[in-house]
Amino acid sequence: MKKIAFVLAAMIIMAGTTATAQRNDRENDAPEKEMRSEQQQKQKKAQAGTKKKSNVKTGVIQLKGKNAGRQNAVEAAKAVDGVKTAKYNAKTQKLTVTYDANKTDMNKIKQAVSKKVSKKEPEKKNRK
Repeated sequence: MKKIAFVLAAMIIMAGTTATAQRNDRENDAPEKEMRSEQQQKQKKAQAGTKKKSNVKTGVIQLKGKNAGRQNAVEAAKAVDGVKTAKYNAKTQKLTVTYDANKTDMNKIKQAVSKKVSKKEPEKKNRK
């Protein structure tokens, strides 16, 4: 009988010690988990702030005239904030522009191009 009582007492003590240890482990892990989750939330917010939805569009501007100021047109289009690419096709005399619609629009690009192209290029004088 004494043996059974001793064994039971030992089991109760061991069970209590194990439960206390497990509870302490959980309590010690809680701040670490909170820190990790806070860091993860900060990282997600930082990533969300840098990831804006791209709104890339393509537009075409018809240039007219002999030379049509193609180099000036390409430079003017590329100078506009938000323009990704500007390519000129000599056959069709069209300037194809790829741009971020969150930063600019075709009207702004057309205005910039028309200012550059409409400026007269220096004429070559023919000497006789």
